[in-house]
Amino acid sequence: MQLAAMTVWCRPSRLELLGLGMQGRYAQKLAGLLGPCRELVHLDLSWNRMGAGGAESLAGVLGQCAALAHLDLTENNIGDAGTASLAGVLAQCSQMTLLNLSSNVIGKAGADRLAEGLGQCAALAHLDLSGNNIATDGAKSLARALGQCTALVHLNLSDNRIATDGAESLAHALGQCTALVHLNLSWNNIGDAGGARLAEVLGQCAALAHLDLKLCKIGAGGAEKLVRVLAQCTALAHLNLNSNDIGPAGAEFLAGVLRHCAALAHLDLGDNQVGHAGAESLAGVLAQCTALTHLNLEDNHIGPVGAETLAGVLAQCPSLVLDLSGWNGIDAPTKRKLAASWCGQASALVLYEPHEDIADDDDDEDEDFGRKEEDEEEEEEEDTSDVEDEEEEEPLSKKPRD
Repeated sequence: MQLAAMTVWCRPSRLELLGLGMQGRYAQKLAGLLGPCRELVHLDLSWNRMGAGGAESLAGVLGQCAALAHLDLTENNIGDAGTASLAGVLAQCSQMTLLNLSSNVIGKAGADRLAEGLGQCAALAHLDLSGNNIATDGAKSLARALGQCTALVHLNLSDNRIATDGAESLAHALGQCTALVHLNLSWNNIGDAGGARLAEVLGQCAALAHLDLKLCKIGAGGAEKLVRVLAQCTALAHLNLNSNDIGPAGAEFLAGVLRHCAALAHLDLGDNQVGHAGAESLAGVLAQCTALTHLNLEDNHIGPVGAETLAGVLAQCPSLVLDLSGWNGIDAPTKRKLAASWCGQASALVLYEPHEDIADDDDDEDEDFGRKEEDEEEEEEEDTSDVEDEEEEEPLSKKPRD
């Protein structure tokens, strides 16, 4: 790997070296070359497996990059030791607005050290720590620092094994992040209690537009608390509650406030066991949700009745895409009926998935159709052979008698 040539073109403000496997001495050499890059604003070294040693070498020169605003070290296996090295110089990066350390095997110890540095990053707007292992105790440490990051706009802590206590600590800090637009806490075990605590502060995040709580073990109780504040989140455009367990009751609570969510365009309730009762509750308010463009109800066992009830109101929702695919217990005849009745409408109705049994039904029909064609061909052949026999016999009948 030829890094010496970088001294020629390192003066630009943007440097991206992705997936080059810069480990060991390569990472050290790169760090040495970055020192003179005083004008560097954007540095992306994602997917380089530099490890803790590489992060330590990088940290040694970052303090000299006074203009650095964007640092992306996604998937570099820096661990707690590498995180600690970087955290030590964050205070010198006063212009830092984006820090991405996703998928870096960061645990509680690394989160503790990172929290110490983040508190001094007053300009930080985008923080991504997804796919690590900070867990509940690490989340508590981060919460203490996030309260000081009042400029924070985007926060991603998905897939971090954060449980209820961690979510409650984060909620307290998020109440002070009034500029927050995008919050992703998906794939964490925050449960009903954590969801309820979040609900208490989300109303203070007036700019919140994107909330992702997929796979967070939120049931009907947590959903009830959350939906109570949705009407206060006037900017909320995207809500993801996929793969929780809100059930019919949660769907009913949600239906009660949807008409007041004037900006909500994308609602994902896939895999929530809402059943036909929940589907009917939602169907009752869809016509009033004029901003809604996408509703995902895949894998909800809503059955034929629930599906027909939902489809029945789509004529009043010309911009809506309704996804009823997956395991919804909708039999093949109902799907064909809905598809036929909805053909040509302005909105979209998604019914089929490759893994469903409908394909088998179609195969059976194809086989029946094939047999019918074979039978028809055989009949035609028999008719043709009869005609040929008649033609052969006709001259004999016309032969004059002696």
